[in-house]
Order: sequence, then C-alpha cells, then structure tokens
Amino acid sequence: MAIAFDNAAVNVSSDPVSFTCTGANRILFLVTDGLVTAATYGGVALTLAQSLVLVGGSGAPHSPLKLWWLMAPASGANNIALTSTGTKSWVAASYTGAQQTGSLDAIITNVSSTSATSLATAITTVTDNDWIVVAEWGYAFGVQPTAGANLTLRGAVAANGSPGLFDSNAAKTPAGSFSGTTNIPFSAGESIFHIMVAFTPPGTTITGTGDVTFAAAALASAGTVTLSGTGAVTWTVDALASAGTETITGTGTETFGVAALGSAGVSSLTGTGAVTWGGPALSGGGTLSVTGTGEVTWGHPALAGGAAPITLVGTFNSWPTTCATWNAEELTLLTYNGRCC
Repeated sequence: MAIAFDNAAVNVSSDPVSFTCTGANRILFLVTDGLVTAATYGGVALTLAQSLVLVGGSGAPHSPLKLWWLMAPASGANNIALTSTGTKSWVAASYTGAQQTGSLDAIITNVSSTSATSLATAITTVTDNDWIVVAEWGYAFGVQPTAGANLTLRGAVAANGSPGLFDSNAAKTPAGSFSGTTNIPFSAGESIFHIMVAFTPPGTTITGTGDVTFAAAALASAGTVTLSGTGAVTWTVDALASAGTETITGTGTETFGVAALGSAGVSSLTGTGAVTWGGPALSGGGTLSVTGTGEVTWGHPALAGGAAPITLVGTFNSWPTTCATWNAEELTLLTYNGRCC
C-alpha cells in the first residue's frame, strides 16, 4: 500500500477543533508554535517529534515551532486539543498507507540566516518510498509562506511568525537524499525554521511462527517484508508484486510458486531450509542473494527480464537442465559458490 495524502486543516485560535482522518494505515502530523506543551487527537496524546528555539530577534529566546505526530489515529471526526501558555493555532495533515508501528524513518532540523527569504533542507531517507513532511516557521508580517522545489503547501496560519506544513506529495524512491525548499515573500529580520521528517509505507514482519503460506503477494506495492525463525514458507505468487525489500532468515523450507520479485527490489535468503523456485527467481529487475541455505532447486532459468545479479554462497544447486541452455545474460549475472550443474 502506497502512502497518500488524506486531509489538511488550519486553525487560528479555537480549541478544541474537529479534524477528520479517513482511510487505512493512517498517520497524523500537527505543526504548532513553541508555546504548546501537549496535543491530543480524540483524547490520545501526540508525540513531539522536534522543537526549535529562536535565539535571536524580537522576544528571543523562545521556541517558535514544534512538530507533533500520531501513528494510527482514530478514523473519522475527532477533536484536536492543545495545552498552551499562549496561542493555540495549528496546521494538521493526515496521510494513509503509512507504517503503523515503530518510529519515524528520519528527522532533521535546519535554520536559515536572519533576513532570509528562502530555506532549502535536505534529509536522507532510509526506506524506499518514504514521504517527507516539513514543519516551517517564518516571520513575514502575516503573509503565508509558499512552496519551493519538491514541496507542496498543505496549510499555513497567516499571522506574524506562524507555522506552516508542507510535504513531498510523492514517494521518495529509491531511498536517499531529498531536498525541499520553502519561501517567504520578504523577511522581518528573523530566520526561517524547518523540521523535516520522513515516514515509511507499511511492511510485513513475521517472526517465530509456524508454517506461513502467502496466497497473494506479501506486498502489492513497495515496502519491506521480513520473515525470521518461522516454519516452512510457501508463496503461490510473486513474493513481492512491486519494488520492495524482502529478508528471510532462519526459516524452514522456502517454496516460491513464481518469483521472489515481480519487479525491481531486493530479496535476501539466509540460513533457510531448501529453496524451490517454480518460476524465474527474478521476473523483473532486482537483486537476489541466497546464503547458506539448503539445496536450491530451480524450476526455470534464473532470470526472465531481470538485469541484476543473483548471488549464491554456500548452497547446493539443482538445475532443471544443463547450464548450456541458460542464456548468456544469465550465465554472466549468476555468481555462485557451489555446484552449477
């Protein structure tokens, strides 16, 4: 399931205020000023991701910006309520298709020089297909900030020194460096502040269970599948239907009805029982590593359009035919440390 934007709203001063989250695998972000000391949604406390402190300018030092978040917020209309020693303005945005356990994938802060009218911030994502959210604060005499490169404005409070919320409006793929820019039309001599976070799509983690059978792909879209210490694992279709990362460690036998990867991605099998492929190990591009497993049986040539290497270490391989029937690409890309044929 891919991440998607759900809803956004801006509140100037009322409290509490209703906000609606819909869809599956939800996550909620809330940007406030620094005078807010707690925030709830439907009575459930949000987690403070980061705050930034203004060290120069009018009224300094104080914290002008805080970013809060809540994984798996309640579906439907629920109140956002703040505890604050001052204003209760905020910007909220919700998303679907997000990971429902764990923590944010990455977080970084950035502060411009004083009198700046633009700030670019870069973050390095860890997981493929992350989305990025940016909390922003700038002082421009009540004029809203605007989105620069790679960002979309979801809302901002049009008041002096008030918060805004931006996002990438698309998945960052592959994982790596992402840069986004916000602008203000002019500066009142204060810095621009950014809190930038990355959050991940859902994954599948199965640990220490009995036998596992997948009648459909573990992931229909990008994500991460991790199986550890289970019994026998059987796939009747591609293990991953789209790009993703699959890690299988210390399980029983592995039976793939079709391919480990239906598209680009990374598949790693380590210390499992015997492995059987009913189709090509890679039906598209991708990378496959098989280390220290039981006997590997290939029911089909290793690649069907795949253009990345398959690496076999410490395994014993049974081929359906002699190596002479494999095409030149397969023989070039296949690296093995065991019996070929």
